[in-house]
Amino acid sequence: MSVVSKKETSELQKLLVEFLKREDPTTMPKPRDLQTLRSFLRSNVKRDMAADLDYLERDLVDRLELIRRIRKICLAKDKDTYEEDREALSRATLWSLLLVLDIARLRKIASDLEEGDDAREDTIFRLAGALTGVHDMVWYFTKGPITEWEKEEMINRNASLARAVLERDGMHCVLTGHKNPEVCHIWPFWAVNRKGQADKSLKALASVFGRERINNLRKKLANRESNTVDTPGNMITLNRPLHRFWEEGYFALEPIGPVFKTAHTSTTSSTVEEDTATETSTPTDGAKNDPPKSLRKRASDRLREKIEERDAKRATMQIEGVKIRFHWLRRTAHESMHTIIGPNAELNPRKMWKDWKDKIVVHDVDGRPLENGHILEIFPTSQAEAPDMDILQLQWDILRMHALTGGADPVLYAPDDDYDEDGRMVSVDRPEKVRALEALKDNRAELVAERPVDTARDGGCASDEHSLQNRLSSVAAIVQGGGVEQTMLPFRPRPGTKVLGEITNVATTRVATRMSEDNAVGGENQDPAQAEANH
Repeated sequence: MSVVSKKETSELQKLLVEFLKREDPTTMPKPRDLQTLRSFLRSNVKRDMAADLDYLERDLVDRLELIRRIRKICLAKDKDTYEEDREALSRATLWSLLLVLDIARLRKIASDLEEGDDAREDTIFRLAGALTGVHDMVWYFTKGPITEWEKEEMINRNASLARAVLERDGMHCVLTGHKNPEVCHIWPFWAVNRKGQADKSLKALASVFGRERINNLRKKLANRESNTVDTPGNMITLNRPLHRFWEEGYFALEPIGPVFKTAHTSTTSSTVEEDTATETSTPTDGAKNDPPKSLRKRASDRLREKIEERDAKRATMQIEGVKIRFHWLRRTAHESMHTIIGPNAELNPRKMWKDWKDKIVVHDVDGRPLENGHILEIFPTSQAEAPDMDILQLQWDILRMHALTGGADPVLYAPDDDYDEDGRMVSVDRPEKVRALEALKDNRAELVAERPVDTARDGGCASDEHSLQNRLSSVAAIVQGGGVEQTMLPFRPRPGTKVLGEITNVATTRVATRMSEDNAVGGENQDPAQAEANH
């Protein structure tokens, strides 16, 4: 059934006729206009949001209830809860993480928090520690380092593999069909020269994403011996504007799952040619050596049977590719991941949507706009495998978190440490980060959304008028533009660091003790969600 009404159809037909009948030389349609119009009308762009309203999970109602339970315990004034952990968990980072986390793991976290004092304290500690990994991941998938930062090693791009990816993707942008695309890395190429730092950031996420998933990603992205960073499984072709928009976090690619197609190969192969040469060749030393006619016939029959058998197999041979859905990412009214979300704050992101500063419209080669739900299928070739589902999923989760927390300048989340010339991890100053923090402060950073929660809790969209009533008030908890948060979490032990004029303190003794007892990955103790099956 068409979604276009008769009235709309009539209006469009009238506009088309009027356009085609224009006689003014300055406005009348030109041949290229007509060509573009034909291409637009003949194109068959696949779009399928699969009944989704946006990039949020379908289980939003149940998810929001679990988030309320988790936040209520994490933010409670409990004498056994470390104050800086409680403050860290009040920020938008945790809220965005819980919105994209697999709901089975979400239920496990809620269950562990409600189990008892020891389980609650341990789970809170691990959740707070994971937030640093989230910040690092946003930085990896968007901004990245400036050129003068030191590298652990020097590995250059493989030009032949990039060429193989271009051929795999048809020598055009997979989303728009434009020629001369750029070969883009999903997980950034610069990270291949910083495997130690990448490994540290990934390990911090194990307590929430699960050890199995994170260890699999560590092997692919941070293995010092071999990894898939500069291989076709981590590459995709995009035109230049889309590449830049991806780096800004304006859109994300959702991996839907595997997709199959029947292989189309030539009916002639080297094997058949060899068989033909072997079974039908004729000696040159005379007819007396020729095999009997009956034997030659049987040999010919055997060859034909081989060809038919091979062709039958090829007719049913399936090539496995990946199916991907495109999403423009709407951002919320939160200023950044550092925003403090009060105990009674609104938690439904659909009541917080906010437009990006710049209006972005992208058209494909046929003039069709690139819209949510655009489906693309990428199949491997003999020289280039399809994009890796695990890497795509990490990108999908992290970029959604970035948009859910306002899409702030990603340099805010750059790590406070890096490798020096001798390969040692050291704390470093980030002038560009300080400037971003100052800009965030000037833009009323660190807002607390204290409007009472809507009792309907239906997961639906609020009206614009309702959204405008969302009362935001400033808070002095991080009046220095986020400097406290940058050093208060576990895994960021920089005591006495001066950020924007404020000396911050970290209980490094406590962090060191707890980390020595149980590392986030590889320790003997089980992480809060380890018992839950990975999904």
